[in-house]
Amino acid sequence: MAARAVPPLIPPDSADAADPYGATRTSGTAAHGLTAGGECGAAPVDVSLAAGAGRRDILGAGWCDAEATATWTGEAEVGLYLPLAPGTQGCVLRLTAAPHRVAHKLGAQRVLVLAGGRLVGRMRLDAPGVAELAIPAGATLGRRVLVLTLVLPDARRPFELGDSEDRRLLALSVSRVELLPADEAQHVLGSAGAASHPVPASNPILADPAKFGPAGGAADRLVEGAREPPDRELLEGFESLGWDAEFAFVQRRVLAEPAGLLRWASGPLGAAVLAEALGAALFGVGDAAQIAVTAHDDAWIATDLRWGFRTETHVPLHALDAEALREREARVGTMLRAKLLDTLREGRRILVYKERDPGERDAAETLAAAVAAHGRCPVLWVSRGPAVAVRRRGGLLEATLPLLASPDTPARVAAEDWLGVCRAAWRLAGR
Repeated sequence: MAARAVPPLIPPDSADAADPYGATRTSGTAAHGLTAGGECGAAPVDVSLAAGAGRRDILGAGWCDAEATATWTGEAEVGLYLPLAPGTQGCVLRLTAAPHRVAHKLGAQRVLVLAGGRLVGRMRLDAPGVAELAIPAGATLGRRVLVLTLVLPDARRPFELGDSEDRRLLALSVSRVELLPADEAQHVLGSAGAASHPVPASNPILADPAKFGPAGGAADRLVEGAREPPDRELLEGFESLGWDAEFAFVQRRVLAEPAGLLRWASGPLGAAVLAEALGAALFGVGDAAQIAVTAHDDAWIATDLRWGFRTETHVPLHALDAEALREREARVGTMLRAKLLDTLREGRRILVYKERDPGERDAAETLAAAVAAHGRCPVLWVSRGPAVAVRRRGGLLEATLPLLASPDTPARVAAEDWLGVCRAAWRLAGR
């Protein structure tokens, strides 16, 4: 059975509209008075996410297919790529959205917004409406595209909550994304549009920080680097570079679902070829002409013909034909390529490579050097060994596990051993 219909997004007027700071809030549209062609003019980004709107190019990884009035987020992290005018110094992100809620089980959705890997603000939606967030000048100045990550800690599967048979990981149903210039929005947000201004007690979002749960979440640590995280947040700070999808299953065991280009990829891409691909900034990834699609059991497999990696799309054969699947994978590949390159530059995650066979160990340093050429992401090289162990060697974190899954034993995932390795690597990397 499909998920429940998205409720109409007609938010009520709210007392929050009187909040002059507006650094992180939700409020009704009537208070804003900003519509395309109105007093402030059309926003530079004003995109409908309804089916047929034709503007999914702003969406990064993690989004579901568009529905009649909106598009659901489909992972615990989703991306947005929003074009900026030259010289943009700060702006305001506006989302028109409805949260995934289930009576007595799930009352609201928290949203942590990251720009360039740094936490820039929080939102909390407990009803359909409009949420706004001031993006600081440091996140936009000198950039052509604002790359945002929305971290959604309350995303849940309706199936697991007994709400429906829908097995997607849902948080927000977003009908419209807008990006307003900071100067155009001043009379809406007030002159105190930055989060550094005092927050009035009437603001229900910031006046009650407990609504966001305990401090020290994954995004907060990107800024503060404080406490050791619980399992789910820990594994959301890692990203797989292959060789196969074992680490993706480890992440799934703790409900960590970060989007990643190579998360569900498998060989014949090895460490040497991966290093070459990174040296070429993953050139051609996302080009439909170099994607082959084949049927495997009852789902599609996509293969990048230049670099040789295969990706499990998790798309049933009956859902899309081959050409539509190729176009989808080109779009997703383009977005995930940009996301990975941005991750490399910002040093946001620890990158995990599972050794294909002992013969490629000589390529470990080559891979670490290729990653280091982009930025400061640590590389965790995982191979089979007699015991669970982690050590630092040069530019690498090296780990051994007694049990690694193979194509013949895909279900044999030693999740607890993997968690131990990741926790030790997290400490060694100084996270």
